[in-house]
Amino acid sequence: FTPFSLKQQLFFDLPFLTPDNPGRYLRESYGDWESPDIGFSSVLSSPARFDTDNEYLRYISYSRLWFTAQKRDIALLDGVFTQTPDVVRKDSALYERLIHLTGSE
Repeated sequence: FTPFSLKQQLFFDLPFLTPDNPGRYLRESYGDWESPDIGFSSVLSSPARFDTDNEYLRYISYSRLWFTAQKRDIALLDGVFTQTPDVVRKDSALYERLIHLTGSE
């Protein structure tokens, strides 16, 4: 992260410290935070995500994809799949199996 200073701001008349440039902080932490992204997952998609074990990424990714498929929401499934790390998406039949699970063929 780019170093930043803190400044005091009031929130409901209580003092809180916030980044001096909140927009930059949010961009570095979450990417394009001003545009809605229904597939966003800070665990998988955040620019601030630290490198994690591939098996952990597979577990988290498959769990998100499975629960999304159960909702039968193709737009959400597309968003989640797009944000899924390459190590999981390279399973070429994965998306087709998930579409089958949604009953949306």
